[in-house]
Formats: sequence, structure tokens, C-alpha cells
Amino acid sequence: MRSMSGLSRFAKLLTAFILGVLLSGCVVEESPAVSDPSDVELVLGREIYVSNCSSCHGSAGQGAIGTQLSGGRVLRAYPDVEDQTNLINQGRGSMPAFQARLSAEEINAVVRYTREVIASQP
Repeated sequence: MRSMSGLSRFAKLLTAFILGVLLSGCVVEESPAVSDPSDVELVLGREIYVSNCSSCHGSAGQGAIGTQLSGGRVLRAYPDVEDQTNLINQGRGSMPAFQARLSAEEINAVVRYTREVIASQP
């Protein structure tokens, strides 16, 4: 029979091993950077995208739970900026509404970021 300290050490080692295995396949990707860091609106759009959109649409817009935005798909789906803005404001299907969570300035910034930066990702 093992002592409590032996079990404790074994449990810690087992936990560390399992976490190592689980995390070894995780690759944390960053959302694409803004080419001009002085462009305050695009920098804000990136911040909003990272905190509110990337978990569903992917860090580079590659799609995951949410639809793909990269490869120009967001531009084809919403050639009119107002249509994309309305979708973000009101939501649809599994896409949540952000009108109550984000200001108009923040929504405009994320729309611009997705159209100018994310859409250009492969």
C-alpha cells in the first residue's frame, strides 16, 4: 500500500503528463498584425477581433465554429459594409448580437479589420 505522499507525487506526475500530452498539440496562433501601428482604428479592430471573434472565426479568419472570413470570403459574403455591420450588431443563427456589448466605433473598427486584414489572409 502506498503512502499518501507517494500517491500525491504520483497524482502530480500523472496530471503533469496528461497536461503535457494535451497541450503538445495546441498551437496558439495570433491574429494578423496591423501593418501600420499608428492606424488606431485598425489596431482597435484587431483587439476587438481577438477578444470577441477569433474564438469562433479563427485567429486568422480561417473559420472554426463560425464561418471562414479569410481568403476574401467576408468581402464576397458582405460586399456592402452595412450588411456586415448589421450582422455584427443584430447577430443571426449562432452568431451572437454585439450591439449591446460593443460601441458603434468598436463595431466599425472590427468590420474594417476583417475587411482589410483578415480578408487578405489565405
